[in-house]
Amino acid sequence: MNSPKQEESAATDKCLADVLMKGGSGMLIGSVITLCFSRPRTYPIWLGLGFGIGLAYDCCQTRWKALNSDVR
Repeated sequence: MNSPKQEESAATDKCLADVLMKGGSGMLIGSVITLCFSRPRTYPIWLGLGFGIGLAYDCCQTRWKALNSDVR
């Protein structure tokens, strides 16, 4: 059985990994869209990054709520 501190640390690590992976993926997709479909503008890159970080934030909230409901 993991201690609450270890579970909290694991949830934080997963959240950071989610932010990096989903944010990077969104940025990559935005870059491809910029290169293929639009003139050299940066808004698709920022939009993709925002969507990726937003998805990661939503996953982190769900993970933290589950963790907090298990602790109580």
